[in-house]
Amino acid sequence: MIGSLFLSVLFCYLIIYFTRKNKWIDKPRKDRWNNKKVPKFGGLGLFFAFIITTLSTVELSNYVLLIISMTSITFLIGFIDDLYNIKPVTKILFIILLSIFCFIIDFRFFPSGPIYLSLPLTILWFSGIINAVNIIDNMDGLSVGTSIITLCLIIYFSSNNDQMEILNLSTILLGACLGFLFFNFHPAKLFMGDTGSLFIGFLLATFSLEIASSEGKNIIFTLFFPVLVMAYPIFDTFLVTINRIKNNRPVSEGGSDHSSHRLVRIGMSERKAVLFLYLISITFGLIALQFEKVNIRLFSSTLIIFTLGLIGLGLFISNYRINAGKVNKSIAKTSVFINNIYMYKKQIIELFFDALLIISSFTFSHYLRFEDSSNLDIWSLHDRILPLVISIKLITFYSFKLYRGFWQYASIQDLVNVFKASIVSTVVITFCLFFTQIELYSRSIFMIDFILTFILISSLRFFYRLIISLLSSKELKEENKTLLLGTGDLLDILTRYTLIDKELGFRPTGIIIKEEGYKGRSLHNIPILGGLNDFKSVLVKQKISRVISSFDINDPSVRVLKDHCLESNISFKTINISFK
Repeated sequence: MIGSLFLSVLFCYLIIYFTRKNKWIDKPRKDRWNNKKVPKFGGLGLFFAFIITTLSTVELSNYVLLIISMTSITFLIGFIDDLYNIKPVTKILFIILLSIFCFIIDFRFFPSGPIYLSLPLTILWFSGIINAVNIIDNMDGLSVGTSIITLCLIIYFSSNNDQMEILNLSTILLGACLGFLFFNFHPAKLFMGDTGSLFIGFLLATFSLEIASSEGKNIIFTLFFPVLVMAYPIFDTFLVTINRIKNNRPVSEGGSDHSSHRLVRIGMSERKAVLFLYLISITFGLIALQFEKVNIRLFSSTLIIFTLGLIGLGLFISNYRINAGKVNKSIAKTSVFINNIYMYKKQIIELFFDALLIISSFTFSHYLRFEDSSNLDIWSLHDRILPLVISIKLITFYSFKLYRGFWQYASIQDLVNVFKASIVSTVVITFCLFFTQIELYSRSIFMIDFILTFILISSLRFFYRLIISLLSSKELKEENKTLLLGTGDLLDILTRYTLIDKELGFRPTGIIIKEEGYKGRSLHNIPILGGLNDFKSVLVKQKISRVISSFDINDPSVRVLKDHCLESNISFKTINISFK
């Protein structure tokens, strides 16, 4: 790894020097996120660092030579694309032919399955992952960083399985990627281009399949492991594809509508967005690590919860700030049944999510109660009771109107409703089991299940508000420093509004509250800078350019503050909420 790391740094430095000297620079394009002139042939440094180190340090078995040959082909496809911008259809055709050849030489998805399943899955896997690694190369450090995380997982599993050839090749590629990341993390000095992303994607797709199909692994591991280690690239590809189809845009065209771009647009910095997406990759990698160490039901429940979180994130960043009141006219003209499905799609999705979370909480409650002492009889009873649990809880949730609210405006009352629904459903389930005389191994399971259900269901309801609060740390611009002025519930409403509505273009710098004695505290994580007596000094000290007040404009003291702002060339706006 040290050798490939050193060579990668050396080659990348030389590429930056020569490309800048000869002006071989990737110019900004309207359909790309990047707005800087940056060299894009970093993939050359990655490839040659990998190949040279492999040829000089690894025994050249038939497997290694085959990997080198196939890697070289994908590298050439990417290099030609970087030079001449070949059509997406042509590039996809090459990758599909490459996938078929991989199937012929036994690099297969679900190798124990029939050919009519294994062949299309293999083509879908190779073409999907190679393109996914290419697609997420849309922000500084994202693609190579995600590849590094995936390689760490591959190295761990190949080491445990004594797959030394994969271990050596993965370690060499890891060193090359680490060297490139030094030049590619924000602000990037070098891009890998298709030259790098295609051959890295091929290696990740191949190594993950080889580990999944290794001797001693069961069929579930074979199917799930490759998907888990490549969870984020698959998620981003799926998100972009669905949104472009929905918006009648070609899937193959470039664009700034990826998950990373959406996170930046709603409040994150580029660095934070990339690190957040690294965290997603690490999380699903840890789930993959736990596959063989925990009960299969516990693994499935954990996977369900985090997958729902990922889907929820995709829904949030795809629809945040989009007018939900728009109705598709073509849908409105169809049957009442289809129209109702369209109009109530959010509630249908919530029901589906809740059902999966109910399954997860009930399964987790068994694991927490019995841990390693569970047996087949306990899990058999779990499977018998589960349909009843799902049915009663969903009916109870519906009765308590949990499907009528808006997540982005979730309140304490919504939390109370979830609590009531959870406890009532638990009581109803207990009575049903008592009257049916089903013998239980432990009634404490239902208390644990109640707690888990409340936590998971309420977390789902508060998902939007949680994400909004996490993304509200947008950096302040000097000219947009805003001070909020008010008291009581109106100030609370005003503060929430300025944090939620990103179209306002600012985040409050601080708050001046009418009452004295609150200086140093905070409201929704916005600092309270003092009372009315501190108003003038705060304007000067914080270099405030805008004041928004929730006070009655007819209040004489408010008029004095407004006049002072006008004299100081500070914008003063009043938001009045009247019930008269």
